[in-house]
Amino acid sequence: MLKRRFRAAIAISEVIGYLSFIALFITIGGIGIKGISDYSTNQQASAGAAAICSAVTQYHAEMHEYPDNLSDLTEENGQYGPWLLSIPDDPWNPGNSYKYLHDTKKFVVYSVGPNKTDSSSLDSIGDNNIGFISH
Repeated sequence: MLKRRFRAAIAISEVIGYLSFIALFITIGGIGIKGISDYSTNQQASAGAAAICSAVTQYHAEMHEYPDNLSDLTEENGQYGPWLLSIPDDPWNPGNSYKYLHDTKKFVVYSVGPNKTDSSSLDSIGDNNIGFISH
């Protein structure tokens, strides 16, 4: 009788050990998947910002000024344009466009990034923002 109880206790502890191992494996896997997803979203944000920067640069070369806003890139302007068929959404802020700032000498295009804060300026890309400054 005592042997049965002892064996049952060992079997229960083995099951608990296996379940703990599986829970740990799932947790570590979930963290890894989140990291891969964030990396992919960062790459998508960088590619979108680069495409917009290219269009803004071409707009400036043809129109001799920067567009007032990103929607200007999707319109014809005389013999020029459109420079983009549509403005991509910021992958970190779905339903919203990338941020765009400009003056007469330079511009910046950026995504709000994973923390969704708007902390960039014409002189610097803020922490966790993803984008490019023209020179």
